[in-house]
Amino acid sequence: MATVTPYSNLNALVIDDMATQLSTLRGHLNLLGITKTDGAASADDALKHLRAGKKFQLILCDYNLNAKTDGQQFFEFLREQDLLPPDCLFFMITAESGYASVAAATEHNPDAYLLKPITPNDIEERLKTSLERRDLLLPVHLKMKRDDLAGALAECDRVLATKTRWTMSAMQLKGSLLLKLGRHEDAKGLYHEALEQRPEIGRAHV
Repeated sequence: MATVTPYSNLNALVIDDMATQLSTLRGHLNLLGITKTDGAASADDALKHLRAGKKFQLILCDYNLNAKTDGQQFFEFLREQDLLPPDCLFFMITAESGYASVAAATEHNPDAYLLKPITPNDIEERLKTSLERRDLLLPVHLKMKRDDLAGALAECDRVLATKTRWTMSAMQLKGSLLLKLGRHEDAKGLYHEALEQRPEIGRAHV
């Protein structure tokens, strides 16, 4: 009988062009109680799963897929084509220790990245954190999905009023919403506020 865990309700997609690694990752997920998993050996295979309408709440994607594309390019494509639902977490897997700085310079960042070699505990640690952030900010993303920018802004303010560890994430979302709404001065003021609060927020959650 399968072990029931807080993650057992997640559907996962694992993308890796190496069959052994793909099998290993699916085994790691199984140990965490995530038994509903699909595998894809390429970005094209993964797209077939996503375009077929299957709902995934977690995607593990290797950074070095093949010469045609890499995991970051594929992730950015999915975001730009609106193929990732708001409740889907995207974890990048890489052997590149400098990947975080590369991702930070792009418009789209994955929910987490895992540095090889990976253990089930590594995945669970990121899952706990990412699910907490996802659940808190999900109402914002759902409003954005419906192009309800004013509603999304109100949800950001609701999150900010709770003063959680995800204050900076909520402020970043609010800043992007203010820019989309043409409220550039308000966005500028918010970014200044974020810069002033960042050291304080970091100390509060050490």
